[in-house]
Amino acid sequence: MRAITAAGIGLTLALSAFTFAAGPTSAFETPAVSTAKQSFITKVDDRDHERCERVRRECRDRHHEHEKEYRECVAREHCD
Repeated sequence: MRAITAAGIGLTLALSAFTFAAGPTSAFETPAVSTAKQSFITKVDDRDHERCERVRRECRDRHHEHEKEYRECVAREHCD
């Protein structure tokens, strides 16, 4: 009977520890997938960088001799 009681207590302790280690239980804890969100942010930045490179190239082709107009063209597209 003592062996069954000890096994029951051990199982209860193991399950409670497993429950606490399973994942965030508070709204203040960050989820484990936060690193995946970082990769998406990088991809958006890459696309924005590629778009600005295209805008700069097009503005340079249009206003190659006029620096002020080139800067205005780039600023209009929010690629300062």
